[in-house]
Amino acid sequence: MVAAVTVAACRTWRPIETDDDFRRADQACAADDQVACGYLAESLRAAHRYERASKLASASCDAGTAVGCASFGLFLADGLGDVPQDKARAVALLEFACQKGLPWACADLGMTLLELDDPTSEQLARAAAALELGCDGGSLMGCTNLGHMLSERWDGHLDPVRARAVLLAACDAGSTPSCRRAGLSLLESRGGPADPDAGYLVLEAACLRRDARACRALGERDEDLESTMPRARRAFRVACAADSRYGCAGLANSLLFIDAGLDQWEGLDAAENACRHDEKAGCAILADFLLRNDLAPDASRARRLAENSCDAGWRYGCFVRSRIDDGGLPWLRLAAQWGWSPALGPYLSLLESAERRAEAARLCDAGVEGACGLPDGGAW
Repeated sequence: MVAAVTVAACRTWRPIETDDDFRRADQACAADDQVACGYLAESLRAAHRYERASKLASASCDAGTAVGCASFGLFLADGLGDVPQDKARAVALLEFACQKGLPWACADLGMTLLELDDPTSEQLARAAAALELGCDGGSLMGCTNLGHMLSERWDGHLDPVRARAVLLAACDAGSTPSCRRAGLSLLESRGGPADPDAGYLVLEAACLRRDARACRALGERDEDLESTMPRARRAFRVACAADSRYGCAGLANSLLFIDAGLDQWEGLDAAENACRHDEKAGCAILADFLLRNDLAPDASRARRLAENSCDAGWRYGCFVRSRIDDGGLPWLRLAAQWGWSPALGPYLSLLESAERRAEAARLCDAGVEGACGLPDGGAW
């Protein structure tokens, strides 16, 4: 009996990656190897087979295995399946698994602490320490989220220099989200001198792996110049195909003023796709399409989409709404006060001289830079 326990304790299981791995773990779990049950539970959880996974993970954790507690901790953290959400217990189980040496449990512990409502400074410090343990142990997710925390999410302890180094190392090791964040830091002077060429190459590597947000960032970098617009459009197309929440609005916008049949149809489809996935910028662009083009004019729908987009804070939506029959001044005012420069001139030009100057001063004080100076002649 002692020998059997010794053998079970010394067995080293690795994450399930193949059908053979799954079959062996299933057989071992049926023979009451609770470590195997823990890995089996994690594989089933990742496949969204929550009912069996939660039972296996809970039993494996009750038996004291780190992998079982890490897996069940994620059920509790996210409230998966029939397991009620309990973040406090999730933190306790993930911390146990992290202390037992599971790097991915440390990474999940860090993220769970960050996702608490209004985390305290102590909880943020624990999150950073857990992410660092996960990263040092080989969890690329831990490195990615540590870099993100150091660059954006830890007031008073931001370290963009270290964040860039962590993200670049994780990118080199194969973390696509790290490549995206490292590329963005290189485009700007965050964590060191800006290096746009290097940043572009790093973002391009992430985009080639179909990271939609990296592709969108590439498109946004290139879309302002006519010479690079074709490259921007290619990046937006990849982003839109990979994830409709990113890239479809940019693709539609880049095609909006192209008078080339198929391109406009593609733009209309992209705008529909973005709006369908609740991308309000896409809804504003779609409203503009419905007003501008002979493809599918629909002023009533355009009005509704523009209003919804404006209500959600998209200033372009306010500007589009101002152009629809009874729109005009109120909608232009909203677009202008939110800093939409194409709306500023038309809005101010509709006001009487004294009111125009007073409104320009108000907008200037509110941070709308275009309102801060009168051109020659005193009119916009």
